[in-house]
Amino acid sequence: MRWWRRQPSMALTRRRAAQYDVLMGPKDDEQVLGDDIGRALRLKGFCTIKTLGLNTTIQEARQEVKEMSTAGRFQPTPAIVIDGLLGDEGSIRTAELAAEQELCASLAKLDAVLTNMATTVGSSLTVQELGLNVGGRTPGLVHEAGMLTWDPPELSQDCVVKWLNTFIWQRLMLILCLGPGQGTLEMTPFDEDSNVHRVQTEAGMLVVLRADCLWHKHSVPGGGTHVLSCFLQTCGRSSGQSVAYEPPKIPIAQTLDNWALEKLEAAVEDPDSFEMLDSRWKYAVEHVYHKEQQFAVRGIGIKIASTWDSEAFFHSMNGGTDIVTEVPHARWDHRMYYSEDPEGWKYFKVNVNHTALCDGMELFDAKFFRISPAETKGMDPMQRQIMEIGYVSLATAGRTVKNLLQSLTAVYVGCHLTEWPMVDQGPEEAGGCEQRSAGTGQAGSIMSNRFSFVFGMNGPSVQFDTDASSGLAALETGTVALDERKTNATMSMCMGVAVTLTPLTWIHRVGLGQMSPLGRCLSFDQSATGWVKGEGGVAVAVDNLTEKVDGVSVIDDRYYLGTLGTVKINHAGQQSTLGTPHGPAVQLLIAEACRQGHVTPCSLDAIECMCDGQLMNDAVEVASLRRTCCSEPRIPLGLSSFKSNYAHSIQGSSLAQVLKSLYCQAFGWQQPSLHLQAINPQIDDVVEDGTVFVNQDCITNSTKSSLYSVMSIGWGGTMGNAICSCGVDPTRVLPTQASYPPEPMVFWPGGGGEDFPEPPSGYFIIGSWSAWAEHERMTREAPGIWSFVVTLGVNRFEEFQIYYDGDPDFALHPAEIAGSSGTTALGPSAGAQAYRWLIDSRVKLYALQDEVPKPEGAQTSSVVLPSKSKVENVYESTAGMGDRYLVKLSIAGKWRAVSWDKVESPKQTVVDTGKYYLTGAFNAWDYDELDKSESTAGLFTKELRLVRGRADFQIVRNKDRRQVFHPATAGDPGITANALGPDSSGQGQCWSAGGQLGDVFELQFQRSLERGFDERSLSIRCIRHEDLTEEEVFLARRPRYRIVGTWDGWQGKEMTWTGNRFEHFVQVGTVGMESFQILEEGSWNRCLYPSEANASPHDDHTLCYGPSPGDEWVWTIGAHESEEGSAGVRYEVILEVDRYGAPLRVFWNGLA
Repeated sequence: MRWWRRQPSMALTRRRAAQYDVLMGPKDDEQVLGDDIGRALRLKGFCTIKTLGLNTTIQEARQEVKEMSTAGRFQPTPAIVIDGLLGDEGSIRTAELAAEQELCASLAKLDAVLTNMATTVGSSLTVQELGLNVGGRTPGLVHEAGMLTWDPPELSQDCVVKWLNTFIWQRLMLILCLGPGQGTLEMTPFDEDSNVHRVQTEAGMLVVLRADCLWHKHSVPGGGTHVLSCFLQTCGRSSGQSVAYEPPKIPIAQTLDNWALEKLEAAVEDPDSFEMLDSRWKYAVEHVYHKEQQFAVRGIGIKIASTWDSEAFFHSMNGGTDIVTEVPHARWDHRMYYSEDPEGWKYFKVNVNHTALCDGMELFDAKFFRISPAETKGMDPMQRQIMEIGYVSLATAGRTVKNLLQSLTAVYVGCHLTEWPMVDQGPEEAGGCEQRSAGTGQAGSIMSNRFSFVFGMNGPSVQFDTDASSGLAALETGTVALDERKTNATMSMCMGVAVTLTPLTWIHRVGLGQMSPLGRCLSFDQSATGWVKGEGGVAVAVDNLTEKVDGVSVIDDRYYLGTLGTVKINHAGQQSTLGTPHGPAVQLLIAEACRQGHVTPCSLDAIECMCDGQLMNDAVEVASLRRTCCSEPRIPLGLSSFKSNYAHSIQGSSLAQVLKSLYCQAFGWQQPSLHLQAINPQIDDVVEDGTVFVNQDCITNSTKSSLYSVMSIGWGGTMGNAICSCGVDPTRVLPTQASYPPEPMVFWPGGGGEDFPEPPSGYFIIGSWSAWAEHERMTREAPGIWSFVVTLGVNRFEEFQIYYDGDPDFALHPAEIAGSSGTTALGPSAGAQAYRWLIDSRVKLYALQDEVPKPEGAQTSSVVLPSKSKVENVYESTAGMGDRYLVKLSIAGKWRAVSWDKVESPKQTVVDTGKYYLTGAFNAWDYDELDKSESTAGLFTKELRLVRGRADFQIVRNKDRRQVFHPATAGDPGITANALGPDSSGQGQCWSAGGQLGDVFELQFQRSLERGFDERSLSIRCIRHEDLTEEEVFLARRPRYRIVGTWDGWQGKEMTWTGNRFEHFVQVGTVGMESFQILEEGSWNRCLYPSEANASPHDDHTLCYGPSPGDEWVWTIGAHESEEGSAGVRYEVILEVDRYGAPLRVFWNGLA
């Protein structure tokens, strides 16, 4: 049998020198080292480490630093940045260690030490719990200390970009002192109250400090002293953090940010200054400031394959939903038109068997649109969709039937020539009309005109058909109509729609090789053979984002999904053949769109491409976009195409692309394209440098504000490009935080703030070792330092609080139920008995099964954690019993903390002096002491008589609910002898003694501390029967109530029955308030509590019954204004019941 030992993490137990927190040698365990550093960082924000075995390397590194200085590698530190490093005396000149530098071998070794330290600290769970998620480090930086005798150089654009990014994401700073001289490291928290704390530095000292909350400054007498440093950073936003997450800016980062904003504002006002900016600064300007009128998309209407909901349309693409299916028989029998022959188009067959069609095309509310049923039956289905989709977009924008009449609402519809005449349908299906679409004929203009007619709108009403760019043509015209100088329209409804009624219109497209027999639109893929016909319509209601008020542009705060910067339409011009892709025309279009929208192409974050699966067209488009948008250094440009999800609805596609882009900006990410297995070789040559990439996953944008471009190219050469310029919608994406938000320091040795008055009689400690009965004075080691040695008893853990001046109503306590070493001391306060510090050294021993011998030569794997299949048993070791810990209370101004260290001294002999009690439903969870055996060590017995039915019970040591012994499962009848505990995790897990009323059981509880194990067992046996008396039967019928409250740490006491009610007397403590609940039969599952928090008899509330909802729903004496000044007053708490003992109300009376 083998043993595996598990012990909880304890306080700092490593070797330490006088002025150091940790000694670090080359063979130290990295996990222990990281946890020690983490505890020091949590306590005071920095950790001083003495490095062992680096003296020779440091001496050689100093010589290399001299050679670097001679070679001119050191540069003066720029202004402002110097304050974020080591101050104007610690960083007068700096030199960054280059990766290719071969002459600095010793400095490279020391830099590797910092890298190892970064790994050690970053992998420490203690550090991660502080919210210091370390994902990388900055290059090593050598600092020269001395007196600054020159003016620091001014900041440059490159310098600000570099250091602002560093200071925003920095979390820790590593400082390795190279010497040769000694210096002083001054550190100050960012708050205004705290004082400076100084640490003396020397060669070989390594300091880890929290750069996210400390100013740091290094100085030396004279000069010639150097340090090597780096910052440990998070790698941008971590998993689960949205683009709306903003890391807190430290003061130096805020100063740089303000400097940058001033430069950006100046560049906005001065075009010459703007042209002097590099691409990164132009990117920032154009994402923050907009020069021209923006257009707000205030309403959306959509009908597209699989959904009529715009949000569902967007979210379906996050997971890569493929909407394309085979042609459904409900629309037409495609077997009549399908042939696998690629030349089948010559005899009116198509080799395409797939499409993406809308549901509910036959549905239409004719009454709402005031159209007769007879006319409706003969109406072109595309007209129906225009009516419904268009009205939904206007209605969501606030334009309804009531206010559309005679309004200047423009209607621009992009759609194709109707397919309705090609449908084989007789007069009966046409509503009795021999001529379908009676009254309108086949005029294309009717598509938009009917919509304006139905609602009586006086704005422009125009139809467009420019193939795939029809929707953008409608949108461009709609934005122009909003020009305030012309007042053609106050709102534009722009729509792109396509309805598929017959495959006969596919024939010429198949003949041109545009449609894919594969049944999918393989955008960007080398196997692309064309597109698949889709169906759907998207309508957007657009108006101006701002309006003029007294000559000033004011944003209209009505809801809008997103904003459009500009829409540009042009034609490819003359080329080899009609429909041939023309790269220069694409480049000109996007360049002109960006110029018109006052943005540079390099500032675009993503482009929703045309890319419809035609191999050459896709390659020409991507190459043209890269040539135009990647002419300067920039972040990678993301490309995608929604047609790989929803097929190509031609006239209905471009506005669907716009809608997708607006939603992507509102949520702050880019969506993937589908079906990309091997990239088009012509595209691969374009994207190989990494400036352009094809999205294959949901990717978070780098900034909250973003610029998206939408590209659409019609077969006849009409092309459109829209610039979507908006940011994350705060109602959709909340600013998420890190898994562990950065925690502040617990204690600052320099002090600061209002001094905490020292008690006249000192501080006293009280804990579980004395059963909370006696407090003991702590020793005053120095001003602000109080200590006490705690010896762990038989439980191998102890809990404690600290009393200010020995007063229980002025207790110092942690913020947690079980506070650990190095935590803040809160208080002094009363009613905080549940909050205690916990010193825990319990050890579990796992007995592991012997493994089957492995074949010779097989590798043996080491067991890190025991698997359940290998564990034979788990034992509680007595290791830790008698260990001594020095508890230290540190006070410096407003800062207070409690920590402890293990005292390396011979263990003390420990004797179990505790008392054990029986508690359960039979005594309303009060305490009946067990009888200690005089003959057998560790044996306790008690007789239990059943008076109220089955008795559920537990064993409690010293009446402390944190020291409960219980079975592994609830309702254990005592068959399994093992007892778990002592702990506080056994709520609801009780032994159960069942039998007849009057049965008497003997309970034997045995606790043995021999052989190095803490073994507990309990046995139950029935020894006799005693009939109940009439009085016992009568009393058993009356319920019992136990009151639990803040005055005794929620321990509870049974209320007294007076003959007609239950009562209990409470004396209010020095705080002036006491809170309580009442438990029937002492059970937390049968709790009486008020319907309002902190209720009183003076407030309206009801009496509730059930499981306890928590500490908030309580009655509170002294909370009402009529009970002010209740400190020290004695109250009688009364529970009124009916004749059956059911509770009626709770109230209290003050006693003289």
